Amino acid sequence: MTKQAELELCYQQGVQAAFEKAAYASIGMSMTGGVGGGMGAYEAAQRMQRAGMSDDQIDEVLSVPGGALRGAGKGLGYGFGGLVGGMGVGAGLGALSGDSETVKNLALVGAGLGSLAGAGYGTYTSYQDELERARIAILEREAAKKRR
Repeated sequence: MTKQAELELCYQQGVQAAFEKAAYASIGMSMTGGVGGGMGAYEAAQRMQRAGMSDDQIDEVLSVPGGALRGAGKGLGYGFGGLVGGMGVGAGLGALSGDSETVKNLALVGAGLGSLAGAGYGTYTSYQDELERARIAILEREAAKKRR
């Protein structure tokens, strides 16, 4: 087997191993995003209540389960994107070394770090997006009051 063929085989094995681990990581990625979205929706609802909005008005804008579902989707999406991107970068750096075991290891390390970074970003944006929904609803309510 040529060195190039060995590297390609090892690259494929590293990618396959990273995807096998992705099944477990995807559960964690969606959970962290769901928690962030749920916490953001809860905080957003509290802000809307403090601004004087009724429960019906709040329900029209957001719900905690809805925020959790939106967050889970973001955590999973960004986490998986980070996993694939990190795996590619890690495997690419490993290929520069010329060692087949390094390719496999760096692909796994890159996948892990990429998925953590992606899921973290998804969780953060989930929380912030729910607060932004509340901010917009409060501003629209205040604008409607001024028009009356």
